[in-house]
Amino acid sequence: YTMAPTAGALDIQLVKKGTYVLGDNTHEIDVHDISKAIKLTSLTITLFTIFILIIITIFNLII
Repeated sequence: YTMAPTAGALDIQLVKKGTYVLGDNTHEIDVHDISKAIKLTSLTITLFTIFILIIITIFNLII
């Protein structure tokens, strides 16, 4: 489920021949796109961790 939003966020096209095409073919994927993907992954992990910590904190305050 994360491949299509990632393709859109990075403005790239991901293809599995004969199965699917995700995103628009605006340019060839290069090293900069890989760097952007790593940054996007790091941001996602950070936001998820913050979200989980907030949920745990709220849960501990309730109990």
